[in-house]
Amino acid sequence: MRTLLPVLVAAKNSHPGDPAADFFDYDASDPLVAEKDKLKKLFSWFVKVQTPLDPVGYYPDPVDPDRRVHDVALTPGVDDANWEPTWFADLAWAASQYQESDPALAGELAWTWDRGGRLWTPEATPGNALASFALVDPGVTAVQPTLSSTSTDFFYQIIRNDVGQPDEDYLLFTAGDYHIHGHYGATGFSLWADGVPLLLDSGVVDYGQSLVQWYRRTSAQNRISLYTDTGLQSIKYKGPWNSSVLPSFFSAGLDYVGGDTAVPSYADPDATTAARRHIFMVKEPFEAYVVWDDLRGVLPQYVGAASWLNALTPEPIDYSGPLATVHGYQGVDLDIRYLDPGVSLSAADFGTSGLGGTRYTDATGSTLINTQQSIKLPLTVDSGSVRSLMVLFPRGAADPGLSYDDVAVAGAPAGVRVITVTDSTGAYFVIAVNAGGTAQNASFASTDELQDAKANASYAPSGGTVTVPLEANSIAVLQVGS
Repeated sequence: MRTLLPVLVAAKNSHPGDPAADFFDYDASDPLVAEKDKLKKLFSWFVKVQTPLDPVGYYPDPVDPDRRVHDVALTPGVDDANWEPTWFADLAWAASQYQESDPALAGELAWTWDRGGRLWTPEATPGNALASFALVDPGVTAVQPTLSSTSTDFFYQIIRNDVGQPDEDYLLFTAGDYHIHGHYGATGFSLWADGVPLLLDSGVVDYGQSLVQWYRRTSAQNRISLYTDTGLQSIKYKGPWNSSVLPSFFSAGLDYVGGDTAVPSYADPDATTAARRHIFMVKEPFEAYVVWDDLRGVLPQYVGAASWLNALTPEPIDYSGPLATVHGYQGVDLDIRYLDPGVSLSAADFGTSGLGGTRYTDATGSTLINTQQSIKLPLTVDSGSVRSLMVLFPRGAADPGLSYDDVAVAGAPAGVRVITVTDSTGAYFVIAVNAGGTAQNASFASTDELQDAKANASYAPSGGTVTVPLEANSIAVLQVGS
């Protein structure tokens, strides 16, 4: 893109008045409107996916090697990319070209460029840095866009909360569809909470480096990995070749994103009948995340599985029983509570992993941040099925965590589990899972009306019992009604 934009600008300038050569000033009657709209969507996509301001890293200026920008927005380190502000340099050029034909978009591009550290790069005009700088018009008026949870083009789904505040939350979910440059990251996610990056896709390193193959694998993308051995060493490298984005849901109290990396109708020898990941954010007062993985029809050669998480922290991850605690930067912790499988974590489940890109701990560039702490939790492959349920709870380092209690379900239907998640004030929400292949009713004790915002349904208690219908292979997150 750093070379595409100058080429288009040159075409516009060398053919004045020729609509076919102008990709920036056009209307619906233009015969190339579809192609020109795609270019505009590409630039607006950078506005949609930008992260909160990063209070951790210091990033080198591509022009001035002694300057490092800090507290800037980043582009996602997914597929063949890293978490960095450099790509925002293109937005300054694009804003200058759109300021007459689409001033609203131009303003949003200028605002995003400003949040990214106001960088520019001479890559647009190799050998002539001044020509590249001349593409930037400082007169474009910045306009703050409305950022919210969204399902974007290019298969990214984003959960946002407290946007623009110091405690901004941001979850980027790579729902599908294609693996780019061989990075098998579909259903991987990255998490920022309270303005701090906590779990990051590992990004990429130069192709000449020996670890480049690890950065491509599922283990680097915060997702489930499959193995052909029970020792979890022979990882499934390729795939999936296709995937689908599940319908998202966004509301004031609950957000949901999901993806399925197995599409049986696609000619993929590694396709399963389902490989779904569901992620909910339960908002105030919890600001917690529920993550459920449901893999069915796993091929017989895959006899082992693991749930991978890569955490940005300068300290080892603490653990006790089924709870792991990441001690992140800026005094923000992340509790990771594994609910399924029931585990007691051990030192063997933890290690270190790489982090692509160039960022430093301070403005002097004395220390690179190029590693993360990793969790590799073994999972059981049972009759071709793999399931995992966990809750992620970001909190202040001195703040209390959540408590978890299994609730008895009448008749104990196979595959059904109900769990209450309670904070230190007594507020709670409910997770109800049906891992079975048939629909079930989950009846359990409750004196509160429970609401399933995603399903637009409410369940009132009757005789001290609430009954919640659960479809086959489904999960519901229930909140107490007002």
